Amino acid sequence: MKRIFILLGLLTFFLAACQNNTMNFTDIYPHIHVTKIEITKGNGENTIITNQTHIDEWINHMQSITFALEKNQEKKVGYLYSVKMYNKDEEVGSFTTSKINEYYYKENTELVSAIEDLINKK
Repeated sequence: MKRIFILLGLLTFFLAACQNNTMNFTDIYPHIHVTKIEITKGNGENTIITNQTHIDEWINHMQSITFALEKNQEKKVGYLYSVKMYNKDEEVGSFTTSKINEYYYKENTELVSAIEDLINKK
């Protein structure tokens, strides 16, 4: 019986999200604690951020960014940036500039700018 309620709750959440077609960062990652961010540029260049002040400021800024679903969810190749977030050594979330949790999102210049600002703070 408990499983049915959990499934119904998840189904309701996804139906509501699909109707809206936009989500913000806290909808996707509601309660994560991040101590390290690894950013990989599309060309393979890697940057690791461990400064907790920079990470906290970045996470706070990310909360205001919204993501709009692409209508076409067919598989795509490549990305401008890939971001992996860690709590100590455990990965707590990851996304690219076009894909989050198996869903493709429209190009988001505010997201790209936030990632580049974080890289430049290193």
